Amino acid sequence: MSHNLRQIQRIVVHHSASDPRTTDWKSVRRWHIARFKLGIGYHRILEYDGACFDGRRVQVRGAHAPPNAGRIGILAMGWNGNEKHPEWKWSEAQWASLFVELRYQLERHPLALICGHNDTKATLCPGLELGKELKHRGFPTSNLMAL
Repeated sequence: MSHNLRQIQRIVVHHSASDPRTTDWKSVRRWHIARFKLGIGYHRILEYDGACFDGRRVQVRGAHAPPNAGRIGILAMGWNGNEKHPEWKWSEAQWASLFVELRYQLERHPLALICGHNDTKATLCPGLELGKELKHRGFPTSNLMAL
């Protein structure tokens, strides 16, 4: 029996566009309270060391990739593709956590498609072509929105 009240069609992956070594979930919470007044808009947050934190409950609509209905938002600290700060790219620990989190969400939402924020609108986030990078790293391709 499913306890999920929302039909999830997309799992959207984001980056924080900040230094992942000095940005943590508390920083994101402060940014989002200042902007949205309702706390963190993402559902899961991956820190540089691979630690994964809860944001909003999956049953609650996020504030990360409008229209947000039917979407889960995962944020990884860092900024892939930042030429001024190449050290801000995601760590291998973050990639490992992302794989675990994506598999976990797909077990619960097997029809959902995985995409980067840049697959939903014109933005640099998450700083790379997520589908191609996941495929390159060996993630199964059946649920990837873009390759």
